Amino acid sequence: MDDLKPLIHLVDQDPDHLVYLFDFLSMEGFPVAASSSTSDALKYIERMRPRIVLCEWEMPGMSGLELIDEVTRISPQLQVILMAQEGGLIRLDEVHRRGGVDLLVKPCRPRAVLRAVERIMEGVKR
Repeated sequence: MDDLKPLIHLVDQDPDHLVYLFDFLSMEGFPVAASSSTSDALKYIERMRPRIVLCEWEMPGMSGLELIDEVTRISPQLQVILMAQEGGLIRLDEVHRRGGVDLLVKPCRPRAVLRAVERIMEGVKR
């Protein structure tokens, strides 16, 4: 894997999960930014152009799927991983159809997050 790690932007309304992922990815050497709302995330994404967005599916105001639509309009090369509670109604094929690359079950296991990020860095879609 490259020494230069991509900027990852986390979007989650659950502050504990947000901090958990932020701390884990930071300890793995990734530059990380975080937002607790999709509106703040879009402002950041437009300004900073991260390579990867890891977003909760069920967000107030705009769903993670809607965020994928907006993000791919802003920056088509940006890669989006959605997170959803187990038993949620979202499916991986819907994520792919909208332009996302992966779907993780919350709470996300650190190794699952790392594998999803590594797949993006290697250019592999799950």
